[in-house]
Amino acid sequence: MKVVRKMTIDKISLIAVFGVMTLIILLIPIAYAANENLTITSDTQFLTTGIEKDVTFTVTRPCGSEPDEACAAVYPSPMLPAKDVTVSLSGSALGNGITDESGQVTIPVNATSLGAVIATASKNGYSNAMIIIPVTSSDVIPIPDDPTPIPDNSTPIPDNSTPIPDNSTPIPDNATPTPTQTPTTPLCENTTYPSQTFSSYVGDKTTFGTGNLSDTNKSWYVKWYINSAEVFNESGITVVSTYTITNPTQGQWNVTAVAKSGCDSKTWTIIWSVNKKPSSSSGGGSSGSSGSSGSSSGGGGGGGGTTSPESYYNIEKFITKSNDMLAGKSVAYLFELPNFSIYEIDVIGNLSDNDVTVRLEHLKGLSLTADKIPAGIIYSNENIWINSKRISYITIKFKVLNTWIKENNLNKEDVKLLKYTGNWWKLNTKIINTDGIYTYYQASSPTPSVYAISGLKDNVQSMNNTDATITNDVNNSIANIGNNTTAVLQSVPNSGIPNNKNLQIIGFIAVLIPIIVVSIAIRKVIKRLRKKLEIIEY
Repeated sequence: MKVVRKMTIDKISLIAVFGVMTLIILLIPIAYAANENLTITSDTQFLTTGIEKDVTFTVTRPCGSEPDEACAAVYPSPMLPAKDVTVSLSGSALGNGITDESGQVTIPVNATSLGAVIATASKNGYSNAMIIIPVTSSDVIPIPDDPTPIPDNSTPIPDNSTPIPDNSTPIPDNATPTPTQTPTTPLCENTTYPSQTFSSYVGDKTTFGTGNLSDTNKSWYVKWYINSAEVFNESGITVVSTYTITNPTQGQWNVTAVAKSGCDSKTWTIIWSVNKKPSSSSGGGSSGSSGSSGSSSGGGGGGGGTTSPESYYNIEKFITKSNDMLAGKSVAYLFELPNFSIYEIDVIGNLSDNDVTVRLEHLKGLSLTADKIPAGIIYSNENIWINSKRISYITIKFKVLNTWIKENNLNKEDVKLLKYTGNWWKLNTKIINTDGIYTYYQASSPTPSVYAISGLKDNVQSMNNTDATITNDVNNSIANIGNNTTAVLQSVPNSGIPNNKNLQIIGFIAVLIPIIVVSIAIRKVIKRLRKKLEIIEY
């Protein structure tokens, strides 16, 4: 009788354990299903203060998050309309609505201030999605006009022919004489510069700038567009207009600046790619030390490699090479890599030094250590760091594709090496060779520093605040909502919430904890029941 009762208790234990495991298996998909992302888009790219507009928002969800037959109908498309989703407005306008069967809701929006309207889509069991619509001013800023006619300095052609006498009686003419000279219509200059490309990371603050306007002696009215939607404008510009986006999202954007003065216009376009930040924190070079931060040069003893003040995220590739330096003699450091524009650096020291390391960095964009924008059309951005203070000067040899020179309407002599030391300076750059693919140049510099290879046609030595490329700051990723310099940001899933992997872990833990509690309680009940049966037996 005792054995039978123990077997019965063991069966109860097995059934309880089996039940708990079954419950775990059934609840794991529920924990994962709660992490699906909503996606929200709108039919409006920007709004104007004081003007009400009906904006239609469309919300979609991944196929399979709610089992239905519609998934098979849209395969392989992964998204379905999301109904019963609440869309709430904040920022420059307030309002809300709920999506219908087609996943759409139309909300009347009346923006009361400059900045942006933030639309958030939310539904239980899903991650929120957000879209930001910039708000511009309804005030029209007049475009400055320069009506000054072009003077006509042509010399009249003398007429030496003998006049034929006219003996007829003249008829008096009291009409106002017509001017003999007709004012010349001003000629208009409309310039569209070749588009440039730039890439940065999600969340990196990015500043765009126009070209240099100071040589025109005019006041310009500048409009900024992102994907053809106006996002910012300013007037009275005499040098450079800039526009900053503090927290861009992933995607490709066309950033355009149009400057107008009278009938003259200038247009710049940047094709901007915003990518996810790499998960690795190690260096990005093909050889040498990692991309750590630190001083740009070491002490006079050499050795130990060299470090870089450049942000890791802005370094495309880097390489380091070491050699002994002899006083007054040129020591060549060769960099035979196709990705690098610089292929040789000759170092001349004023004193001898052992194990002198040269670090060459090929950057993704303008160096983050420079707070001014270089002139011209930028071919590449490079950094050179050396761990010795015994340098007399260095000679830098680099190459530029002939196709790039031709595509940007430049002459080979227009390519210059620019150096940044608080300001951008143009170095004396010479052509040393050319072939069917590249033109080869060299320039000398007294110290290692930040460099840019640029195509420019002027002879300006100091180039502060001149022609723009792009600069960014990976240390500032706080969204600047509330002013009129907000970028057009498309759908941003998971904004303000953990990513999918974190949500899956949280959901699994949330399910697992109560299961563990129930299992402990069942074991306690079984122990008590076993004790009672043993007492009854004896």
